[in-house]
Amino acid sequence: PEQRPTTMELLETPLMDHAMRVYKGIVNGLPANDATKAVILQDIKNVRSKLRARFNEKNPRKKVSDEDLAAIEMTGPLVFLEDGKKWKQRQVRVGKGGIQIAKTTEGLSAPLLVVSLADIHSVIDVPRCFADNRSNAFALILQNDDALWFYATDESSVTQWISVLSKAAGL
Repeated sequence: PEQRPTTMELLETPLMDHAMRVYKGIVNGLPANDATKAVILQDIKNVRSKLRARFNEKNPRKKVSDEDLAAIEMTGPLVFLEDGKKWKQRQVRVGKGGIQIAKTTEGLSAPLLVVSLADIHSVIDVPRCFADNRSNAFALILQNDDALWFYATDESSVTQWISVLSKAAGL
């Protein structure tokens, strides 16, 4: 018979953490009074912090050396959700300097955004329902609970990007 994950195993996944993050946004939009929203949001925060702690305990970060980063360094085009509003074509580099996002390859010398590898909590393949029906989307969930959303114009490269970003972050 097929081995199914337990409820706890499902709850401890980065995707579930992301779903609760989205749910938090839904709660903020409910036509409820502030006190009711505050109680629900506090419950979500408590559950997420416990699940994140369990996830981090079961999946400790690996130390990634400069040599390892040099071996997996990757640069290429991705479409990035800027300011949570517009998808824009960008160049992305993953390497010793973290994750760098720029308008052009030349622009990577002075990127628009730099994210430290230590700031990454998880890298997730985003289901179509969360990503404007795109099957090639993924997200970097940061320690501060922000998320950086991307999709690959070349659908076959999504798995490679997720793998490189995860390895670079020691996940």
